[in-house]
Amino acid sequence: MIDPIDFHVSEIGELEQMLKNTPASEVIHRLSIQNRLKSVNESLARERASPKSPRAKLTFRARPIIDLCGIAEDSAGNANDVTADALAAVVAGLNGHLQFMGPIPDREKTRLLIAGSAIGSFSFEFEQPPSG
Repeated sequence: MIDPIDFHVSEIGELEQMLKNTPASEVIHRLSIQNRLKSVNESLARERASPKSPRAKLTFRARPIIDLCGIAEDSAGNANDVTADALAAVVAGLNGHLQFMGPIPDREKTRLLIAGSAIGSFSFEFEQPPSG
């Protein structure tokens, strides 16, 4: 996934360059660019003001990737489970609750959302769900 802030910053740069290269005589074209620039600046301000959840990317680079088309669902599910368990174990360990055997304490508190796909051979992007 493309970071929305990076996307907006890039678009602002392009729009500013377009505005610089558009002659003053092309009034309607300039107004159109200026309106889009204003809209993107407003979107960027909203994006920067909104709280973000921590994100992590899990990228698959070996079997069972099929070209750049996808990954077998059972393998993706297993990889996601292992990743979620590892995160839960680390959090439990940091909180001093991890035991040598048995279920991982407070496992439900470390649930993740698959928030999109990330750039890579094939990957998911996870984030914490909204609390509540």
